[in-house]
Amino acid sequence: MSKTGNTEVQMIGALKQVQVGRKMEDLAREVGMSKHALYAGKAKCSGKVLSQA
Repeated sequence: MSKTGNTEVQMIGALKQVQVGRKMEDLAREVGMSKHALYAGKAKCSGKVLSQA
């Protein structure tokens, strides 16, 4: 499988919008990521405080 070209900065920006209350599916479509990539990023960054990133 190929690795996505999404950067950590894009992922953090998207996850901040999810915290505000946006739907994961809608945001994934706008950003150009799959919703699965966003869920994986959320799991990866769950230990981090997004405000510090």
